[in-house]
Amino acid sequence: MFGPRIILKEGRLNLLLRPVSRDDLPEIARWFQSLDTTMWVRFHVGAMVIEDELEWYEKNRKNPDGIVWIVALLETEEPIGVATLHGVTDLTGGCTVGMVIGQKKWRGQGVGTMVHKALIWYAFEYCNRSKIWATIRDPNEASKKAAFRVGYRQTGVTYCNIFRHGRWWNTINIVLFNLKEVARQFPDGVPEVLADGAAVAAEILRIQQATPFATFAES
Repeated sequence: MFGPRIILKEGRLNLLLRPVSRDDLPEIARWFQSLDTTMWVRFHVGAMVIEDELEWYEKNRKNPDGIVWIVALLETEEPIGVATLHGVTDLTGGCTVGMVIGQKKWRGQGVGTMVHKALIWYAFEYCNRSKIWATIRDPNEASKKAAFRVGYRQTGVTYCNIFRHGRWWNTINIVLFNLKEVARQFPDGVPEVLADGAAVAAEILRIQQATPFATFAES
């Protein structure tokens, strides 16, 4: 399914998370025709074309277990990326998060951090998730920085599972726990690193409640 319209405002950034439209697909296809994008998020290095994106669109539109948004500029609704939560009905209480900032000029501008905050809020407060998992290619310093800033913590490494630029890359595995649920999931004591990350996310939710950075768009 596609996610509801959510306005994000923090500092100089004014963004919109909105449902995907068929009109977005040519732009998304262009992003995934660039190795600069696909090398971080896909195992193969082939390009995506509009037919692939049409299949992706229909698959996600009909999927009750996942939520997909376009990351857009608020004023124009111009797409600059895609954000996802998958496994939102998983019986473990967890889900996975994904994000691609397709427009290169918006990378490193705080967009990833801002969208992460909104996805944490939505996953914990509206999907009743107790934890969020993700993977990041180890050389992707910008993505790691954005994730660690909002509370994700590394739990492991998958070694040499992707080949880029003539060498093997590792993939790091990260997780973020909902502070309301973390003690119940670790009855013998919460690992310090995970408790620290959960506290960071809890502070994001506290700020959201006091002075919202994310609001649902009115109809």
